[in-house]
Amino acid sequence: MRDLFQQDRAISPSSVRTATTLIGTLFAACLGLIILQALLGAFGVGATGTLRRALTGLMQIGLGAGLLLALYMMVRLLGEGLMAQQRLIDRMTILSDELGSVRVVEKPVASKPAATKPAAKSATASKPKT
Repeated sequence: MRDLFQQDRAISPSSVRTATTLIGTLFAACLGLIILQALLGAFGVGATGTLRRALTGLMQIGLGAGLLLALYMMVRLLGEGLMAQQRLIDRMTILSDELGSVRVVEKPVASKPAATKPAAKSATASKPKT
């Protein structure tokens, strides 16, 4: 998946977290409105059907909260999956670069100790007398 503003760049995990947080905040605001609407409907004007209104309001709260929580969990799991996929792509790119590049391994040149030559016999050395 590509970044929203820079299409040549992959989306970053922080962008996914920010989007998930933003959607969670919007879902929380929607849940607040659902609860407010259900409470106003349950305790509205008029004494007829008060229990019925209360049960309807509680059902609206339960269904609204359940639906929004399910949507939030789905978005969160999709975001986590997207971040895991991006990490995997990054690792595979690094691995393919490592395997695709030709490595030239240079052997370190160890300094050889100076070879000591045996002392050459000089021509003027005295010969044994016979």
